[in-house]
Parts: sequence; structure tokens; C-alpha cells
Amino acid sequence: MTIEECYEGLGGDYKRVCRRLPGRQFVERFLWRYLEDDSAQLLFAALAARDPAESYRCALALKGVAGNLGFEDLERAVSELAETIRGGEITPQALEQAGTVRCCHQAAVKILRLYFEA
Repeated sequence: MTIEECYEGLGGDYKRVCRRLPGRQFVERFLWRYLEDDSAQLLFAALAARDPAESYRCALALKGVAGNLGFEDLERAVSELAETIRGGEITPQALEQAGTVRCCHQAAVKILRLYFEA
């Protein structure tokens, strides 16, 4: 799998990421770090605890990570979730959106593992 194919699977644009991050090795270093990042797990834990303030903070953190790495599908999903919980309540809609975020995150982890195993 090439890095371009990896980004296609992530719903992102590798060339756009390269305009932000200086070079393939730099991008790969941060992709590897995403596998060790706990932003998604912290978000899911805060949602499970029904803590809207912490959930919002964690959603913004994950949105930033996804945006910087060019994970456009994940960034879009977590952005929608953040907007829903911005009002300070964990609604059924927020929990449904969290499911989409979880799917996008799990897909990203799976693709990244495949990329680094190659």
C-alpha cells in the first residue's frame, strides 16, 4: 500500500497534507503517532460518563488531530459531534454521531496498521 492509497482509504488527500506538513517522513511519523494517540478513547470515555464539557473538549482535540493529519472523514464526523454537544448536553443525536466517529476512527486505525505492516 502506498501512502497515497493509505490516504484514499482515510478519506483524505495526501497532496493537501503535504502542503501543510514538510515531507513524507514527517507525515509518516505523525501517522504512526496517531496509532498511539488517546484522543478518541478519551472522547468515548467522556461520552460514556455523560460529561458534556469533557466530551466537547475531547471532540475538539480529536478534530484538531484529524484535521492536521488530513483525515477528512473523521474530521467531518467529529466536527458534527462537537457542534451537537456544544450546547452542554449529551443527546441521543450526539450518541448516534459518536457511533459514526467511532467507525471513522476504527477505520483509520485499521488502514494505518495495514500501511505500516506493508
